[in-house]
Amino acid sequence: MGKGITYSISGRDCPCCGCQERIVGCHGKCDQYKTWDEKRQAEKMERFRRTSILHEADKRKSAAVSHYKRRGRQA
Repeated sequence: MGKGITYSISGRDCPCCGCQERIVGCHGKCDQYKTWDEKRQAEKMERFRRTSILHEADKRKSAAVSHYKRRGRQA
């Protein structure tokens, strides 16, 4: 398998790979691609949600430090 980002949990399962009917602009008409893309977008949003939860404490700490510095009480 080649290097690069894989957007789908199941790997490189894009219906375009090896498609004999592939033409320029076919993604707008292809039902297989639309179904695959919806699944991929849902997976992407789930990863984003999980990552956001993991970094929530860091965001709060950063905001508190910034607020503290703005108030002129630098350490």
